[in-house]
Amino acid sequence: MSTDASRAALGCVYRITADFLEKRGLMEKVKTQLSPPSRKVLDKLPFAFAWQDYSPLEEIERVLHQYSPQLADDLGYAAAEYLSGTVVAPVLKMAFSLFGRTPAALFGNLDRFYSMVVRGFSFRFGARATGAAPWSRASRGPACTSRSSARSAATCA
Repeated sequence: MSTDASRAALGCVYRITADFLEKRGLMEKVKTQLSPPSRKVLDKLPFAFAWQDYSPLEEIERVLHQYSPQLADDLGYAAAEYLSGTVVAPVLKMAFSLFGRTPAALFGNLDRFYSMVVRGFSFRFGARATGAAPWSRASRGPACTSRSSARSAATCA
């Protein structure tokens, strides 16, 4: 991992990303536009439960966003869907028993749930404004702006 350990993801996030790129037929196309360190992460996937620098994933997201903003959204959705069903699901069950089974209990505790798979991000949940997402993701590092899409938390530039 790089010297900036404040923003990191578990290796399984890179495996999810590689699977997504393969299924969409984008792996080779995306790899041609990546820096050598980011390409290396896709060529030799890290151990699933080892913390990895987040910057290669951001670079992959930027490349996908150049092709179509929807691709970056779909990657985030695929990762959230997989992680919510595997890594985070047992924690969610425990949280529901502690905090109750409400959207506020779930979204109000996203920091606790997703800190198991990503570092350097924070989530906020609040009252929903008309047409706005009820939650947002903030990040230390490159600027992240939340969008109103229910499927996408943020775009980092």
